[in-house]
Amino acid sequence: MIRAESVALLALALAFTGCASHLALPALDQVDRMRTSQGVVGSADLAPDLYARGEQARIDAHKAHLAGDDVAAALHAERATAAYAGAVASARTARATLEIASAQAALEDASARLQALVSSRTRLEADLADLEKVQQLDQQRLQTAPSRPTSPEHEAARRVAVAALSWKHTCCAARPA
Repeated sequence: MIRAESVALLALALAFTGCASHLALPALDQVDRMRTSQGVVGSADLAPDLYARGEQARIDAHKAHLAGDDVAAALHAERATAAYAGAVASARTARATLEIASAQAALEDASARLQALVSSRTRLEADLADLEKVQQLDQQRLQTAPSRPTSPEHEAARRVAVAALSWKHTCCAARPA
């Protein structure tokens, strides 16, 4: 009976060890979830070398797990996680560099437009100053000269001229035609 129990226990142990090698490892699940994350998928284009290292380590982890070496599988899974994290960080750096370059180009464009506007404003202010001078001269030309007080002789001569003109109009108007 002991022999039968030993054989049964041995068979049960072999069955469990055979199944144990195919039980899911949390490290492999984590790597597979990380691989499908948006950051890792997006990093494939910007950091292809690090992404490829992560892929190779993930494949090696699955192969080791299928071969029954869960320790090696866990180590390969950690390497894959590190490579994926490096790819994500490298992709973020690349995106930031591109954004900085774009912002720098926009700044240079805005600075050039500002310089053009400042130059235009300076030119317009100079034109305005010239036009104000012309306007001032034109206004001075249009103003009549102020009259001065006249001398008594001049005033007497003016009265005689007015009287003569009045008499001439009166005479000419009284004549029959």
